[in-house]
Amino acid sequence: MALDASTVSASVWNRAGLRRGPEALGGSALASDRARTFRLCLPLFSRSRREWNDSLGVCAPSRVCAQNIRVLSSAYTKITTERFASLLDLDLAEAEKRLSEMVVQKAVYAAIDRPAGIINFTKPKAAAEVLNEWSGNVSELLTLLEKTCHLIHRESMVHAKAK
Repeated sequence: MALDASTVSASVWNRAGLRRGPEALGGSALASDRARTFRLCLPLFSRSRREWNDSLGVCAPSRVCAQNIRVLSSAYTKITTERFASLLDLDLAEAEKRLSEMVVQKAVYAAIDRPAGIINFTKPKAAAEVLNEWSGNVSELLTLLEKTCHLIHRESMVHAKAK
């Protein structure tokens, strides 16, 4: 069966994932078919994201970028703006613009510290939540202290009988 660039199935894209080059082929018995398909798709794999964005129009790249921002916000608590922009394959101003749009739409929570160059994705806790967490920690500490006092008292009683 002869393959051309117009008949490449979507499953090839799923197998390839985000990897590019020969490492996307794997080492199965179908390697020769995959290699032939890969050679046909090589021009497609070698295109940069910006070239894809130019060829796909405006809607698809913005949705892909929005999904990538949501993934980054769930994976990171803090990230530098340079790393954030490089992961999105955007320049710094464009990445910040896209993130700001999503924050305004309340799709993600983010606080940008421009002087430090850090994006913080963690939501600040409410005062009641902080107090509940603190009281839980104090309760655990008091429980441990009570157990320790009990063990010290028991040990002193054992040694008092031994004398």
